[in-house]
Amino acid sequence: MEKSISFETHSPDETRRFGERLAPHLRPNDCLVLLGGFGVGKTTFVKGLARGLKVRKIREVASPSFVILKIYGGRLPLYHFDLYRLSGPVEVQRIGWDEFVGADGVTVLEWPQAADGLVPVSSLRIRLVILGAQRRRIEVRIPKGRDARFLRALERSITKA
Repeated sequence: MEKSISFETHSPDETRRFGERLAPHLRPNDCLVLLGGFGVGKTTFVKGLARGLKVRKIREVASPSFVILKIYGGRLPLYHFDLYRLSGPVEVQRIGWDEFVGADGVTVLEWPQAADGLVPVSSLRIRLVILGAQRRRIEVRIPKGRDARFLRALERSITKA
């Protein structure tokens, strides 16, 4: 059974901070599936995640919409995929999917539908929902088999001042 937790942010800075506070809880080979439409804050979240993973060139973190994949060095390598322009698993395989997913880094997927059947079942699913001009709900679902302590630790780090 999947477990989940939900948080609300009230600004892009809070959404970035959420990603930053999630990062220390991640381990090699973790995969995060980001769900939500255009403009919901997925890239904003990834910028915070990169900061939390100690990526050296935070200013370079941007949506990989036109290049499909951006790689950032940090405490763990960050592989940031945007699969929006790909049509399915065959195209996803052609971009070197297997070289990155499970390569001892953290993989982040935007628009994961094209990777149907390739996304690890152990992936964390993070849905961002627009509640207002600046407000977002961030829902984190962890898969069966992931230690429930992960959610408790995440909740403590997110809710601390």
